[in-house]
Amino acid sequence: MTGRDLRFFLALASCVACYLIARAAFVPWVHDECASLFWYAGPGVFLPPHAHADANNHILSSALGALFLRLCGLSLLASRLGSLLAFGLYAFAAWRLGAYVRSALLRWCLWSVLLFCPFLFEFFALFRGYALELAFLAVALEGGLRWVRTRSILSFAQMLGGIALADLSVLALVPLWAGLIVGLATMLLFGRRGYPQRTFLLHVAHWSILGLLPLLWGLDMAFDLRAKGLLYHGSTAGLLPVTIASLNTLVLGGDAPIARLAVVLFALFPLSVTVALKAWRRPLGIVSGTLLLDVLLRMALARLLDVNYPEDRAALHLLWLALIAVLLALDEVSSIRPRARWLGTLLFLLPLRSLLDVNIDRTSLWPEQSVPERFVVRLDEMQRRAGRPLVVGAYHQLAFTIPYMARYLGLPPICPHAEHFPEGTDDVRIVDDRLLATASKGFMEVDSSPPNHLHFLVRNAPLRNGPLVAYATIQSDPRADNFEVWATRADHRIYLVEVRCLLPTEGHLQDLLLVAVSQDAEGNDLTYESVHPAVVDLARTDGHYTMAFRFDPLVGATKHLVYFWNGTDRAVPIEALDIRVSELN
Repeated sequence: MTGRDLRFFLALASCVACYLIARAAFVPWVHDECASLFWYAGPGVFLPPHAHADANNHILSSALGALFLRLCGLSLLASRLGSLLAFGLYAFAAWRLGAYVRSALLRWCLWSVLLFCPFLFEFFALFRGYALELAFLAVALEGGLRWVRTRSILSFAQMLGGIALADLSVLALVPLWAGLIVGLATMLLFGRRGYPQRTFLLHVAHWSILGLLPLLWGLDMAFDLRAKGLLYHGSTAGLLPVTIASLNTLVLGGDAPIARLAVVLFALFPLSVTVALKAWRRPLGIVSGTLLLDVLLRMALARLLDVNYPEDRAALHLLWLALIAVLLALDEVSSIRPRARWLGTLLFLLPLRSLLDVNIDRTSLWPEQSVPERFVVRLDEMQRRAGRPLVVGAYHQLAFTIPYMARYLGLPPICPHAEHFPEGTDDVRIVDDRLLATASKGFMEVDSSPPNHLHFLVRNAPLRNGPLVAYATIQSDPRADNFEVWATRADHRIYLVEVRCLLPTEGHLQDLLLVAVSQDAEGNDLTYESVHPAVVDLARTDGHYTMAFRFDPLVGATKHLVYFWNGTDRAVPIEALDIRVSELN
């Protein structure tokens, strides 16, 4: 690689970095980002077993999010700084990986596709762990390729540390991590005679400290999540319909049987070249072997333990390894048949597709979850005019994104309702294309965001508050885990129940729920809706919290009930609790 290569590479990486910064600053949050802000970065509790148990906890990403949240405050850009910084490390590792490709043309194919592959590059501008995963995986691979050639202890440590940090970013790598640790142990054991005793002992020490111990912790976390049923993403339907189909849709723009066949042949090509050239100890063989190991382990785990095949974002590392393997295979073939290198130019279509879809308003995977700022501002204006909390109907994935966008914009709390959606008695509905026809009955569209497939619907005949049915001030018992706020017999009326109270401005309130249910005569819940009061910036409101629930007439319902539920043993003082119940008509 020449100085000219470096200058052009820096120019390319800088352009992508500027685009990523713009996306990080302007693309509205998606649900998983807001959930991570709520459960982990906000309270600063992200280490098991103290953290909320969920696969959404990308530990390293959560830790960086907590740090930047405290340093910079809540903002789109600050929450995503960890992923943006990971891009610098990723680009450096990608540059180093280019040294293993002899053809200049294929090297530029490699750099272009690694830096600007559709779908993959987006995660470097999101508050998720996948950017860190890819960055540290690239560091690990570069260290591993160098270790195979030099047997340097520093390269060995780089490989082990990189894969450990990659897995602490996203637990989806546990199978590959375990396979690599076992494989390295086998290589050390059977190749012991090739090392001086001191070098061998140093390798064993590094394998134990940087490899085995972190792996055991990762396995413990993974099995704990599996036991709780929290490794839910993906399915066991098969590698083709789950992993390959989802990647085809997001990377290529569509999926079809012929596309799946093409991808399978694409992935088998480097393995075939490796076998034909007996290149297992070359970079091609190492990358192809790593890819094959991961796929075989996934298939075995799905069959033996019903572990889901990775889907879309959880399979990014497979896409990444496959791209590198194919270009290394073409590089090997082009040393025999030089014209073969031109096949690599087909991969330029991937960054070209990214270039043709440049935007700063949505993600490829979750466009409908990024609620435009103007939607949230409009909700606030309508809520001010109404003089009461709006009843906003929305898909449940917006339960965090709308409140967090309101917090970011410095607006009063706005909390959507998912129960009965896309039907029910709402003032406003935020709906995507899939549910528009159903949600539009009795509503008119006043705004839309085509890139996000979102529509802002307002009721044709505005809801009006009827007479006040009940008003009460209640003394709470902070020791109770189930504290009833309001209950009444269900009838033909539509009730709006407003709950106003004072909550602590400090402490961990993430597990506190305010719940609204309609029950039948046996006490079974016919409807259930819960909100997290802590989604509101209670410090900014001086602890004042307001929430409204709407109860529609429901066949079989005999009782409507609102209560606080505290799922922890920590007392939560709830003061100045006022209940206002009115009819809606």
